Amino acid sequence: DNISDKRIISNYDNNSFDTTKADLQYLDNSLLQKFSYLELPVIVRYKLIDRAIDFNIIGGLSSNLLVTNSVYTTMNGGKYEVGRTEGLNQITFSSSLGMGMEYNFSKNLSLNLEPTFRYYINPYSEISGIKIHPYTFGIFSGLSYKF
Repeated sequence: DNISDKRIISNYDNNSFDTTKADLQYLDNSLLQKFSYLELPVIVRYKLIDRAIDFNIIGGLSSNLLVTNSVYTTMNGGKYEVGRTEGLNQITFSSSLGMGMEYNFSKNLSLNLEPTFRYYINPYSEISGIKIHPYTFGIFSGLSYKF
């Protein structure tokens, strides 16, 4: 708009915000985003080999419900909540595919090791033009006791 150069009135002139002329102090801070999801999985396991060490194929779908959405800043050793991240989907869906190995110590006790790949089907953000489909690769392990 070239109508007037005085449309916005301010008590400061152009020299006030010139970083070479203004006495600005560096702030050592950062922003931290915290998201927590409640995952509701439906997993299918198919046993391929039933021996001393069992091999399984694992696959499934999960719905993930957003339960925590916070943004914090850290400054001078303190942590302060400054808001939340806007535009996140409240529900996301993910798929998983993996392979499981199971060693049976006894009839009831076994050790599991499961490398798994997970891909998020719908994007995290509701904002058009931002299509983020995260994926993860993890190795899950644990002990199982069967009653």
